[in-house]
Amino acid sequence: MVDKNPSVSLKTEDAVVVGLINSIYVNQQLRKDVERLGAEYKSITWKEVDKLKEMNVTHFFVEHELFTDNIKRIIEEKPEMLGVLMVDFRADIEYNINNIKLRRCEYILV
Repeated sequence: MVDKNPSVSLKTEDAVVVGLINSIYVNQQLRKDVERLGAEYKSITWKEVDKLKEMNVTHFFVEHELFTDNIKRIIEEKPEMLGVLMVDFRADIEYNINNIKLRRCEYILV
């Protein structure tokens, strides 16, 4: 991550956060952060994305490389769910979708 500012605000009593993230390290840290806030976290694979339609998800974190047209459509169809798209901090990307927030990230591979 570029900084330590929160990516989103959570009302923890209602929050159900789902992550579609390839990096096990980023996924583990997101889980720790969400659970530290007292919210529920579930990690899914790209094969489970269609389950989002039936899930009561408040926040959906997805890495840009995993962001497909199907995922975009699901987010658009669920305006109550905030999609947090994790993109490279140098990427020149914008989406004109009300419930998608871009979170610029820097990954350091060791």
